[in-house]
Amino acid sequence: MNANPLRLEDLRITLNGTFVRSTKDIGDRDVEKLIESARANEDREYNPLLEVRRKAVGAAKVSAIVFYSKREAYFAPDHDLFDTIASYLVIVEVGPREFTLFKKSCATITPLLEKEYEIAEYEDLLNTFDDSRSQIQKLSTREMNVSDKGLRARSYEAPDLKGHMSPHAAGRSIPRFTQVRTKNEVRSISLNTGRINQLTDRVNVGKAIDWSSQIFTAMSRRRVNKSFFSSFARRISLEEVLKSARPASILFERFAIEEHLIEDEIDLWYTKNGRYHKLEPASLKRFLNTLDVAFEIDNHQNLIGTRSGKLRINKKTLSPNSAALSRLKVKGPKDYITFQSWITDHGYFVVSFDRPDYLYIKKSCFENRAGRAEVDAILTCLEPKKSFSTATSEKGDVSAISTEFDPSSLFAKVEYIHRKDSYVFCDDFGTEWADHITIDLSAARVTFVHSKHAKKSSNSASALHEVIGQAIKNLGNMHFTATTFSAKVNQKFNKKYKGSQIDRTRIGNYREANSDVKALLADPRLHRKCVVACSSLSKSDVTAEFEKLKRGLPVKGHVTQLFWIISSFIHSCQGNTCYPAVYCKP
Repeated sequence: MNANPLRLEDLRITLNGTFVRSTKDIGDRDVEKLIESARANEDREYNPLLEVRRKAVGAAKVSAIVFYSKREAYFAPDHDLFDTIASYLVIVEVGPREFTLFKKSCATITPLLEKEYEIAEYEDLLNTFDDSRSQIQKLSTREMNVSDKGLRARSYEAPDLKGHMSPHAAGRSIPRFTQVRTKNEVRSISLNTGRINQLTDRVNVGKAIDWSSQIFTAMSRRRVNKSFFSSFARRISLEEVLKSARPASILFERFAIEEHLIEDEIDLWYTKNGRYHKLEPASLKRFLNTLDVAFEIDNHQNLIGTRSGKLRINKKTLSPNSAALSRLKVKGPKDYITFQSWITDHGYFVVSFDRPDYLYIKKSCFENRAGRAEVDAILTCLEPKKSFSTATSEKGDVSAISTEFDPSSLFAKVEYIHRKDSYVFCDDFGTEWADHITIDLSAARVTFVHSKHAKKSSNSASALHEVIGQAIKNLGNMHFTATTFSAKVNQKFNKKYKGSQIDRTRIGNYREANSDVKALLADPRLHRKCVVACSSLSKSDVTAEFEKLKRGLPVKGHVTQLFWIISSFIHSCQGNTCYPAVYCKP
């Protein structure tokens, strides 16, 4: 398979580069580390087709390697069947501390870049074009959403998004990718990986040098119109955040972790008597459930509620440090790595600070431009219910002879609140959309209620995390059709509640529901309300804490997590054209 050796002049590469800076002058050792990292997947049976080290080309220095890489055939795993493909890495040094990486099919270099260099920042990349002179044709954003069951990302596309895209809630949306047209040039920019891809034909190394130099020059500009992007969340360095705020709590993205493990068929392992053993599914489920908590962080970075857990503050990043996460292993391409490292590498955790303006998410800090201004909007969504003060359970004792839920139960109190609605259905258990679904024909309103009771009064974020996650997950079901709702009525709402004599249709006649719902869906006044009913939450207590946030006073970690969790719920509802509400104690 060895082909004739190549010359640097023979290469034709795409203008798809990662832009990097170094805090010190680049030397031979830097180049060797980058090349060796790229060659981690090299097929050593074949010699490289091209090797060039720091060759002077005009005012730049170019290093390049072309080699055959080896990767397991995805269609026949565990059968020692591999694809061999030609790969390249080209390093263009346009200055003593600036270089661009062009690569194809080689091993990832990102961990090395993140550890030892500075990948082009969000603001640097925005400097490469002018909003007023460019067409923003595509944009994808990551929501500053701490609920891992909520809407994580949005994508937009238009001839020019300026003037067509609503800035609603943009302050808590993180731009990740954009495609920009300036005159006849089209560039795709990955705003969180320092990569720019210019849509053009392949070019020789000389053209790649010129392009790299132009981009670095543009990054240094300071007077650039950024009016479109200025309303979005701002990426900010951890160092800058720590000058005025401290980490207050950490929340693991349990759902995202579990989804990744299942989709990629990744097993967790532990060692016993010097041998690796696979963690059984039931044990894995129990372990992941322990992560579904918002852990507060004290002044010494200890994770409250764990034996030895800490938050490690690195130069540019944050990472969890836990004996429990370190004991479990994930099988890597060469060796086992700790589950802790796996979670950290994928950024499956969110850290809030004692100031709600900031959030650490996906290995970067961001400033919510709306920030404390959201406090009033959040407090407006809290609807105090006097009856919640006497709630003693979620459902009460349900027996085979029960015909009603216990009057002191949260379920009974929710039904009483909605006693004037046309229909109240109990959808708890099985394939549920909510604990209660209510329909008010006179007001043309559909309401989904998700309930959570806790014995002790608490403003803990953990108490709300699960129920809000369920509410967000079911937002799509609020836009049901007459057919899907009819199936609910005919298969569930015409029956008794599990293990009891309680009618699932709590108010109304289920025999008339299908025709009434069909008429409701055609009513132009139709609107939807999503409710979280939490008997442990007190509006007066939350108001007192959130007013401190509003004034910039320090608060405990669970308060900022509570802010972010309720905020995530509100924005997810608004994004699905639903009215959000939280029923709570006065």
